[in-house]
Amino acid sequence: MGSQTNVGPFHPPRLTAEPWHVKVVRVKSCGPSGSQDLAFVGPEIMEYFRIAEVGARLEAENGGWEVVHESPNLEVGVLVRKAPTPDPPVRHTADEVYVVLAGEATLEADGESRRLRPGDAAFVAVGKEHHFVDYELISVLVLFARGN
Repeated sequence: MGSQTNVGPFHPPRLTAEPWHVKVVRVKSCGPSGSQDLAFVGPEIMEYFRIAEVGARLEAENGGWEVVHESPNLEVGVLVRKAPTPDPPVRHTADEVYVVLAGEATLEADGESRRLRPGDAAFVAVGKEHHFVDYELISVLVLFARGN
């Protein structure tokens, strides 16, 4: 999981009178590239993520997991699995949604299974054991509910 640091208000010249903030986010990756700091400059109401670039990098690194956003109510990440690396069964402490970006796989969750392809999405309730099987490559955007 990443950590965030507000570096303080920043007033870009002639762009706006509203204070902007520089937010430094440590992005953790399970791949060989390790963690890195990314700085976002802008209003705290929006952040921009290059999901396709993260997915492509993780594919090139033979798969992995990378968090691209953390806030009090939401965590967003990209998960890439490539055969023959297995996707171990897990249970999470938050509801989650998977959105398939590339490849296809079967998602098994608490005794049910569903084949997922690009553009498909699946919800897995908190505490339900789940994992992907039967894939050559699966790349998914993962959204975790957090907070209340």
